[in-house]
Amino acid sequence: ALFIAQLAVYPLLLVLPLRITQPVGGKQSEMSEKEDLLRHIEQQQAILDRRPSFTDPKILQSIIDIMDEVDQEVICQKIVLAVARIMRADLCALLLPPDEHGALAIGCGYDLKNENMIESFTISVEDLPEITTAMNNGEVCNFRVPTDFPELEKISGSLSLETTGPVLFVSVLSSSTEPISGLILLSPYSGREWTEGDEYYFNILARLMVHFLQHSREMANLKSQLAESHRMELVALDLYEEARVEHQLFLDQVSAFQERE
Repeated sequence: ALFIAQLAVYPLLLVLPLRITQPVGGKQSEMSEKEDLLRHIEQQQAILDRRPSFTDPKILQSIIDIMDEVDQEVICQKIVLAVARIMRADLCALLLPPDEHGALAIGCGYDLKNENMIESFTISVEDLPEITTAMNNGEVCNFRVPTDFPELEKISGSLSLETTGPVLFVSVLSSSTEPISGLILLSPYSGREWTEGDEYYFNILARLMVHFLQHSREMANLKSQLAESHRMELVALDLYEEARVEHQLFLDQVSAFQERE
C-alpha cells in the first residue's frame, strides 16, 4: 500500500520545484521568467510521460507472482524480468554484495530486447569502484556517459556487449545499514538516458523487490529449519525405538533367567 501511495503522490512532487516568482523590473524579465516556468513544466511533463506503467495487468501480475515465490533462483529471475518491463530497460541485473573473496556477483539478469535470461557471473570489486561504493552506502548512481567510467567496460565485456549505454544503479541496505543487494539498468541497444524521475521510481521499485527477496530468503530459511526439525524428530523416534527394543530384550533376558532359577 505504501508503495502504491508513493507512486500516486509522485506527480504532486513535480510541482514543488516551481519557485515563487520574485519581483523583477521590466517586461523582458517577466517574459523570461514565464519562459523558464514553461520550460520547467515541459521537462516535468516529459518525466511523467516516461514514467513506468504500474497499472498494466501483466506488470501487476508479475509483482503478485514475485510475492508468492520462495525459490531463490526463480524469484531472482522474476525480479529482473519485472523490473526490466516496468522500467522499460534494455537489460536489468541483480547484484549481490561483495563476498569474502572481494567479488561482486551478478545473481541473474534479463535482456528485454532478446527476451533471454543472463547467467550469473562475478566481477572483482577493484574493477567496479564506483558501484562497490554505492552498494556499500545504499546510493543511487546514474552513469549518463559510459565512456567516463572505465568500470562499465568490465560489465559490457562480461555481458559480451559493445557498450552498456547509460547505466542506472541503486543499492538497498538493511535496517542495520548492511548491503542486501542492488539492481542495475543498462541501455546497450537504445542508448536511453535515465532521468531524475526514473531514479525516483527505480529507487522505490528496488526497495520493494529487495523486500520480496528478503521475504523469500526468510521463508526458505524457515522451510529449511522445519525440514531439519522434522529430520531430527525422526532421528529421535528411531533412537527411542532402538532403546525400547533393547530395553524389552533386557527384560526378556531377566525374565528367562528368573524362570531358570
